[in-house]
Amino acid sequence: MGAAMKLICATSLAIGLAILLGSTGVSSALPRCPSDQSQYRDNCFGTDTYAGGAKYVGEFRNDKFHGQVSHIDTLQR
Repeated sequence: MGAAMKLICATSLAIGLAILLGSTGVSSALPRCPSDQSQYRDNCFGTDTYAGGAKYVGEFRNDKFHGQVSHIDTLQR
């Protein structure tokens, strides 16, 4: 398989996965976490975004990842 075909397959897979994750949504009965990532988060649902595009979407307990998670990584090229 050529490099162009691999790129097309990877892009198609990424788009399909994004559509699937976007259509199902992620929800939690917990309240939203503070949007400031430097604040303490306990028993809440929120998002952490990191340099390079990596993202964690899920529950926090004692300021750590916990419980229901939708962990999305994006590649930096």
